[in-house]
Amino acid sequence: MVTRGRTWVSIATVVLLGALAIAAVPLASPAGAAPSKPKPAIRDLAGDFEGTTSWVYGFPCFVDQSWDATYTGQHGVGDVTVHLDTCVNLGSGNDADVTGTFSITTRRGTLTGGLVGTIDITTSVTAFTLTSTGGTGAYTQSTGQQLTFDATWTWSDELQSTYPAAGSIGVVT
Repeated sequence: MVTRGRTWVSIATVVLLGALAIAAVPLASPAGAAPSKPKPAIRDLAGDFEGTTSWVYGFPCFVDQSWDATYTGQHGVGDVTVHLDTCVNLGSGNDADVTGTFSITTRRGTLTGGLVGTIDITTSVTAFTLTSTGGTGAYTQSTGQQLTFDATWTWSDELQSTYPAAGSIGVVT
């Protein structure tokens, strides 16, 4: 009987050690499957841009102004294309009040939303807060996220409808 007890202990020990060895081996992905890439975060949209702004006098806005720019995003999102449609109304002092909509598109998806801010009409310094209301692709779960849009544009002596613009997009933390 002693031998039988030792045999039972030996079999139980082998089964237990085998189970532990199998549990310690990481599961492999199917052959040929590429590792999944992390989804881009809103912070990956931050960067400096050069683009254009154009405007026309309108109604009900004092000025209908649009902004267009493309730049390289961070961490593999590739080219970032930004478009803003804004309604500019005279505010107090040198500040014009601005409201509008935006879309930011990368190869990973599009982020959309609304914006508010000001433009200093004497210096063309622009400061907007962009708040996402929806998105596609990697940005479907980004509702409520905020970005900053800070820019200036270069006036010329001649009245034009399109001007060069430069600035940055940042993340509100």
